[in-house]
Amino acid sequence: TATLEQVQLEPVTTVLSGPAGGVAASVELGRSAGFADLITFDMGGTSCDVALIKALQPGMTTQGVVAGRDVSVPMLDIHTVSAGGGTIARVDRHGLLQVGPDSAGAAPGPACYGRGGIEATVTDCDLVLGYLSPAHRLAGRVPLDAASAERAVEARIARPLGLSVPQASAGVARLIEVQMAEAVKAISTRRGFDLRDFTLVAFGGAGPIHAGAIAEELGIPRVLVPPVPGCHSALGLLMTEVRHETIRSRLMPLAGLSAEGAAIFDELADRALGRLRSEGFAEDKIQLDFALDLRYAGQGYELTVPAPRSIAAAQFADLRRRFDQAHLQGYGHAAPGAEVEVVSFRLTAWGKVPRAPLPEQPAAQGPVQAAEKERRPAYFASLECYVDCPVYDRARLAPGHAIAGPAIIEQLDATTVLRPRQQLLVDRFGNFVITQNAETNNGNNG
Repeated sequence: TATLEQVQLEPVTTVLSGPAGGVAASVELGRSAGFADLITFDMGGTSCDVALIKALQPGMTTQGVVAGRDVSVPMLDIHTVSAGGGTIARVDRHGLLQVGPDSAGAAPGPACYGRGGIEATVTDCDLVLGYLSPAHRLAGRVPLDAASAERAVEARIARPLGLSVPQASAGVARLIEVQMAEAVKAISTRRGFDLRDFTLVAFGGAGPIHAGAIAEELGIPRVLVPPVPGCHSALGLLMTEVRHETIRSRLMPLAGLSAEGAAIFDELADRALGRLRSEGFAEDKIQLDFALDLRYAGQGYELTVPAPRSIAAAQFADLRRRFDQAHLQGYGHAAPGAEVEVVSFRLTAWGKVPRAPLPEQPAAQGPVQAAEKERRPAYFASLECYVDCPVYDRARLAPGHAIAGPAIIEQLDATTVLRPRQQLLVDRFGNFVITQNAETNNGNNG
């Protein structure tokens, strides 16, 4: 959150603010639901954005890249790939299936939108597979033309590859899911994190459709789907505080950090406090977090390590140890005997604002069967066939309801696909908690 005056001075800080809202909302969601280690999975119409949250702290970076350009300002560490509902699938000149990176966008959009699109997209394949319904308008407004989707998939994918339309659609879904799984690995396992410790938070209009497959692929034990997945990022904008980041570059050995370091932090603190006071924040609504950008001497990159405002000599060893641990976590190696140097002093100043609450919902009063609205065939690659699948209305589901997969849950802003051998439980906040290979199979009977 920033004032208009601040944004005019530093407009670059608004880059990726939409996906950042989703991360902010996921932190609060995890806090309330009792999950501290999260992977956010935001799949919309054109892209998929993922981020890692450890102990309710999202990763930060000062070395972001947007559209091939370096953006050296503090930002959430969000990894983006071209994978969304509008992503186009085609067979390339070598006869290989390719999904993305280009998108059909909103105009003309997927073939099933009936607006002149002829390319097969992920949304068209989701419709063919039965995950989306032609009788359920997207966002309550957009009708879906199943016949147009089937024609596009047949002409662009199935016929060139010698496959049936369902097989071709399942292949497209599988390929886009692999690409998104690679994005998740890029921010997790390739940085030394164990995905078995994390919960996948699925949101965006298309995220809950494919999140179950991603979790199965990567061995993530659970998926958390918030009550309004399509508006989750917007909700996060009501949960963020005013933040000012101030940095002062000063190269010096960590072991030689002295009163000069404390003086720099004091100067940064005075500037930040004056800024927040001018914006109307009282002292009890201000929080200051200090950190150092550290590196091994001679390196061309650094890591940010939290630090106390006044660093006593006894704290040097702890700072050094935490830097070595962070380097080992991020890069797979550390050099405990090498000299460490300070590159920059960093201060993050927070102005605390009231946050939108996450209210608890009343417990279920009736059986889960009362939420079933219809049944329709849905294709799952693991079964290699269509199965008769119950479809539920999310508005009728309440805390305590449980469903065993396969199943589909529809709502105005998103669709959730529960795959075979998965189970869903509605928690006290109305979130879906989807687990893998549950031993108990008490869904569909409330």
